[in-house]
Amino acid sequence: MSLRVRAVLIAGLSLIALWLVSAGWIIRDVRDRVDASLDQRLEMSARMASGLMLRSSLTPRTFSKDWVDAIRVGGGNGIACEIRSLDGELLALTDPHLGGELKDLPLGASTQSVDGEQWRVYTLREGGYQITTADRMDQRLAISREVLVGAGIPFLIALFGALAALWFGIGQALRPLHSLSSHLQSRLPDDSSPVPDSRVPPELRPVVHALNGLIFRLSKALSDQRAFTDAAAHELRTPLTAVVTHLQLAEDKSTDSAASSIARAKLGAARLHRTLDQLMNLARAEAVAIPIDPCISVAGVVSEVVGRFCDEQYHRIRISLPDDDRSTDVSAALLDTALRNLLDNALRYSPAESMVDVRLSFSDDSVIEVSILDKGPGISEDQAAQLGRRFWRGDMGRDATQGAGLGVSIVHAICRRFGGRLQYSAVPGGGLKATLTFRSVEIDHPQEFTKASL
Repeated sequence: MSLRVRAVLIAGLSLIALWLVSAGWIIRDVRDRVDASLDQRLEMSARMASGLMLRSSLTPRTFSKDWVDAIRVGGGNGIACEIRSLDGELLALTDPHLGGELKDLPLGASTQSVDGEQWRVYTLREGGYQITTADRMDQRLAISREVLVGAGIPFLIALFGALAALWFGIGQALRPLHSLSSHLQSRLPDDSSPVPDSRVPPELRPVVHALNGLIFRLSKALSDQRAFTDAAAHELRTPLTAVVTHLQLAEDKSTDSAASSIARAKLGAARLHRTLDQLMNLARAEAVAIPIDPCISVAGVVSEVVGRFCDEQYHRIRISLPDDDRSTDVSAALLDTALRNLLDNALRYSPAESMVDVRLSFSDDSVIEVSILDKGPGISEDQAAQLGRRFWRGDMGRDATQGAGLGVSIVHAICRRFGGRLQYSAVPGGGLKATLTFRSVEIDHPQEFTKASL
């Protein structure tokens, strides 16, 4: 559950509970006040009727028709009125529903039942008369409901408006947290600079400080690890160079019986030397540094990679380039490394007499694809799942003493860093197709490239 929903639920439920208690008190108070007002209306009506009769010439012996005409105050849903003499004789009645049954009533306000209906009555005795005014309880309840509905609609509008304002207000209060999240998501993987806290609310500053401390510790640990790897590679390269040199000198002076052992030693040293080179390339691909050498000519890098292979391997490569050229934000050195590793794997896995195709293509949606197709044995689904795992080597159709199992890992590391993608697919008729995909960008003053430069 999000913090916004949690805060709104807690505050909203507390607000609703408080308002429900207040609403219960308001409902009870409104009903009491409405009942008191209606009772006061009954009393005022009775006193008004009594005052009118005291000022009139009517006597208890006047015909009842004259009484009814004199005290007629309406009817229907209004107040009913009954007048009796003090000896109990009914003189006038405005509502036939009462049926003259309001006898022996206590003075003041009371609730009476007439033919199963509840009536609220007020009885007054003055000037030799008993005056009773009454109205039905269901009508009083209807009035109370109308008053409550009239007061409740604004109450509900205020409640939902308060919840909406609470939702909006909490959303605005959480904007610094969303800004912090967006800032962290937009950071580059190799950006180890601290998160700025100049515009962070005081409540979030401890989180930002702890986050900056974590970033610093992680950056230092990664830096120390890569520094150790780089130092170890350099330290091992020096004695390996010396071993290769001494083996070459020993080979010149050795007998024929030792030549085979020395050749194998040279091969092992060369393989170790290549492994160290690949480790350094992998450390460079994962280094915490912003690239400063974006590739301004993808076709130029492809042609340079192909041109550096020896004559025997160069004549096995067919290259296909488009008429135009594009630039990319991928480091030129790392793009060179990725293409060289993929092409080297294709040459090693393919039969010696087969050709390897290198195809460069550009799409309209700023996508660059470099495809390398070989005629090797291909790979199975299980082997495809292992591609990219460090030091895993696919030895189908190649000498087990060659390679270190780091070439594809380096390509994957370069793709992760620059948002590229490496895919493998089968080639009809046998073989494997490796497709490296990345985006093109506009770079100022790109260098010119033509096919004649190949």
